[in-house]
Amino acid sequence: CVNTDAGFILTNPFDTTNLTSGEGHYKVFKSLADWKEVNLLAAHTAVNSSGWPHPGYGYSEWPDMFTDAAIKVHDETGKPVAVIIYNILSMWDSQRFLELQQKCCSAGLPVFRSVRNAARAIDRFLHYQDIHASSRKGRG
Repeated sequence: CVNTDAGFILTNPFDTTNLTSGEGHYKVFKSLADWKEVNLLAAHTAVNSSGWPHPGYGYSEWPDMFTDAAIKVHDETGKPVAVIIYNILSMWDSQRFLELQQKCCSAGLPVFRSVRNAARAIDRFLHYQDIHASSRKGRG
């Protein structure tokens, strides 16, 4: 059985799981943002990633590297960046999520708790933009 929800590994063209530095995340995000055909970035990470990318790695640092890279790319390029933070399994994860959410929101990035919610919000925003662009053309 294959899950067809957006963002899962079988349909996700960029998997940054094995990147062990914030600079690695930054390079991937920046490369995508610099591509003129890309209008926005939506990236997801787990609060509790169980030691990925390897057991000796401090997984509590992983979400900070990820969100810092997303914020830096947003600041440098001005392109919209949405962050999805999931896998909230414990009280520690909940506290960690709130810290990351606050950091991203303070930088102007929307934060979602699932890929599905992010995709729905982005779809509604784009639909809203299309409707208003059409109504402006009709008046012009």
